[in-house]
Order: sequence, then structure tokens, then C-alpha cells
Amino acid sequence: METFDKETEMAFFQRLKAEDKEAWSVIFKRSVAPVLAGKTKNGVSYRQIAKDRDLNDVTVYGMLYDYMIGKGKLSNYGFRSPVVFWMRFYVKMLILEHCKRNDSPVSSEKVDSAVSENSNEELFTDGSRENWQSVETCFSKLWKENPMSAYVYLLRRYDMLRSKEISAMLDITPQNVDTIFHRADENMRQMLRREGGMAV
Repeated sequence: METFDKETEMAFFQRLKAEDKEAWSVIFKRSVAPVLAGKTKNGVSYRQIAKDRDLNDVTVYGMLYDYMIGKGKLSNYGFRSPVVFWMRFYVKMLILEHCKRNDSPVSSEKVDSAVSENSNEELFTDGSRENWQSVETCFSKLWKENPMSAYVYLLRRYDMLRSKEISAMLDITPQNVDTIFHRADENMRQMLRREGGMAV
């Protein structure tokens, strides 16, 4: 994985903001496709989840584009991590949100566990859109308070990278990655409890 270069990301961000087709094709290849090629914590394919709900790579990409450009969410990007990794969180969120919004019969074991470290703890008290908004709000707060902590949390929780992989990216030890992640995880859980987005 490449190292993060803020100047490069700023230039790429401006191209995305200007709706440059080539820049958005990079997002398709490096944000949408990797998520759909991956699996949840319980080994369920994101592509299969999407396919079962009449979504494909292009429609998922369209959902992301509309969310970022149409709804102005691209402005939330904080230039603290590669934008392609940052967007992967939203790809997963939008797939799961689509399932909830359309009352898809998705079990918590298959979907909620994709964003939960412990299989016996559900992240959401119910499947409502408001709970996803709580997650987004809390993550934004975490990002503003401690970008490194939020970045490690994002890579471990949503990109499901191992500590060793993250340590190589950030030039810190795997032990430091674990420490940062556990603190960030606890911080997120506390904020989510206050927001009402986590089962307690």
C-alpha cells in the first residue's frame, strides 16, 4: 500500500470535486471494487449481499457518487488519509443502509457483524437509517479529535487490515496500532452509547 501524501490527495480531491471522470474511475477501481470483492467479519461476500438486493458494481458506485457529490458529503474529507480508503467506509455503509431502508431480511450476524469487533455484540439497536447517521456523526467527532486514532480505527474496523499491515503504512509498531485501535474503539463505543446507536 502506498504511503499517504497530503499534497497528492489534495490534488486528487480537487479532481473528484470537479467531477473529473478519470478521478472517479479510480474511486470505482480502488474504493468500490475492493469492498465488493471483500467479505464481512462472518465471511459473507459484500458482492453477494448487493446482488441479492438487485445491486451491482455500477449501482453501488452510483450510490457512492450521489452521496458524495449529490449530497455534498465529499466535503467531509479531512486530508488525513488516502481518499480511496476513506471512501471504502461509505461504500460499506451505503450497501448496508440500502438493505435497511428496503426492509431486506438481513440478519445481524451477516451485516451488523461486518462493523462489529465482537460477534456477540450488535452495533445497532435497530436497523434504522438514524443509527447509521449516529455512526457517521461519532466517527466525524473522532476524526476531528484525533486523526491518527480515527485512521487506525477505519483501517482496522472497516478495511479489516491487520495490525502488521497498518503499522507498515504508518511507520509505527503493530503494538502501537493495537493500543491506538483499542482506545479509538472504546471512544467510539462511548460516543455511540450517548448517541443511542449502540446496544448496551
